[in-house]
Amino acid sequence: MATGETTETAEEAKSPGWSMWLTCKSMRAKFPSVRQIATDELDRLLKAQQASGGSNEMASGAKKKQRSYSYTDMEAALSAAKIGQDKVTVYGLSKTYGIPISTLNDRLNGRSGEVMGRPSVLTEEEETALCEYAKYFADRGFPLTVLLLDSRPVEEYSISHIPDAVRVDHGGDLTPALDRIRQENDTSRPLAVVAYCSVGYRSSVVAKRLEEELKKLPSGNSNRPISIYNLEGSLFKWANEGRAMEDSECKTTTLAHPYSSLWGRLLNKQLHCWSR
Repeated sequence: MATGETTETAEEAKSPGWSMWLTCKSMRAKFPSVRQIATDELDRLLKAQQASGGSNEMASGAKKKQRSYSYTDMEAALSAAKIGQDKVTVYGLSKTYGIPISTLNDRLNGRSGEVMGRPSVLTEEEETALCEYAKYFADRGFPLTVLLLDSRPVEEYSISHIPDAVRVDHGGDLTPALDRIRQENDTSRPLAVVAYCSVGYRSSVVAKRLEEELKKLPSGNSNRPISIYNLEGSLFKWANEGRAMEDSECKTTTLAHPYSSLWGRLLNKQLHCWSR
């Protein structure tokens, strides 16, 4: 990183592309055992999953939006509401913990049942495209079902994240992530767990820790193969390429938290957003 700062030309300084390439190379060297997935490959995989209705939705025939927050986030929000009583607002809790307002209202008012969606019906063209996507990834060893783990703190996650990503603490308890993996582990189809952060360091830590935790599980405890990946270039590269992101209210956004003034140089300047 330091070398890139002193040697980049004026033209390179206008775009983080060159420094991002060096950063990705550095992450691969630092975490050689962590498998990488490129942003374009993940994007195609997510579109294929969306077309199919996702993992559990595909099995049940009903489409259901996945949570974009962790269980610890929900527990913390409910605890804050209980302690603060009328001193906190649902909007404030939603903004702080990255939980949709409607979901918080339901939990606070005792309405936590699942909402059934209509069956997902694909057109002939969509089905053909889905089959092509599935074959593309099968030929390259990638599964169709993916679980996204955002390895950043709430303040970064609330600005933007990849849709349906579950937030985890990279240096904290990974139980929520492991619980989610167990929830998804309900069919014989392979599961890909893709971790990301700002540029890839924190998510590589998460990917490595998850690999170690999964090795501790009994061999008969998994119903399907589980592969752990780090998103190469992570959210900064994803945002620079104009790919889909949403904020804590599930609204589409192009902005991202720059993490710091130094690492923020890897994110296009017009995409910087420090707070909501």
